Amino acid sequence: TSTTCGISSDSGRRQTWLDQLWTGFSGLLWGNQDEVERQEARVVGGSEIPIAEAPFMVYVESEIINNKFNCSGVIISNQYILTAARCVRIIYTYGYNTTVILNATLVTVWVGSATNKGGTSIVADSWKTNTKFETVTNWEPIALIHLPTPLTFSESIQPICYPTTDDLHAVSGCSKNEYGWGATDWTGNVFSPKLKKLSDITIQTENTCRVTDDMRFFCVTANANNTGACFHGDFGGPFVVRYGGRAFVIGVFSGSVDLYCGSGGPAIYMRASNFADWVKSVVKP
Repeated sequence: TSTTCGISSDSGRRQTWLDQLWTGFSGLLWGNQDEVERQEARVVGGSEIPIAEAPFMVYVESEIINNKFNCSGVIISNQYILTAARCVRIIYTYGYNTTVILNATLVTVWVGSATNKGGTSIVADSWKTNTKFETVTNWEPIALIHLPTPLTFSESIQPICYPTTDDLHAVSGCSKNEYGWGATDWTGNVFSPKLKKLSDITIQTENTCRVTDDMRFFCVTANANNTGACFHGDFGGPFVVRYGGRAFVIGVFSGSVDLYCGSGGPAIYMRASNFADWVKSVVKP
């Protein structure tokens, strides 16, 4: 979607246990307590990061039937934000055949800050969802939010790269992260206003997480206890792989196998490459 995309300050270098030990030790020795707390912070879990490390991240707030819903999203062009469909509309099913779709009446995004409502707020002028996978039970497709005026890119505001194809087995060896402003505890009730990422994660195959045999999804498991993406606030957040020094949105967070956040159940991501043709048709150059 852009000739220059996926630029950030993150080198993608994976921190080893020796790095973590030294960071914690030096923090105690020289009083850098903030650094120690970042290492201990367990997205549920994860560590706080500056926006320059993920300048593609966007905080999303929508209003549906007078209720506010908070989500995460990413910039994919100077006027489009990618997020989960349920961030802009909700589907209710009653009985056997009655389905009601409730659409958002107002969508606001905040860009350029690691604080959820910091930076610049922008009221979207339109949004749309991909209807190709509407019949999938429980797991819904992606949405694109359109901004009325183009963004001005800077160190804190950058588009992420959008893949037209991928190989989940190949990218599993790359630097990969979950990002979001979601709840930070298993109950889904405690939130941090700061952007967080989780790096200690593993991609699973569809059969392994037993969600579906369909390649529309993939699952991600947090390797540490009490960590992982949370459906409270992390919906629409990206699964990001860095390759060749660029950040790619490989998946969009759409749900979790387990009810409780960070309980160890796999996080379910819509596979971004499956929507590439639709995204290109909407986000025209």
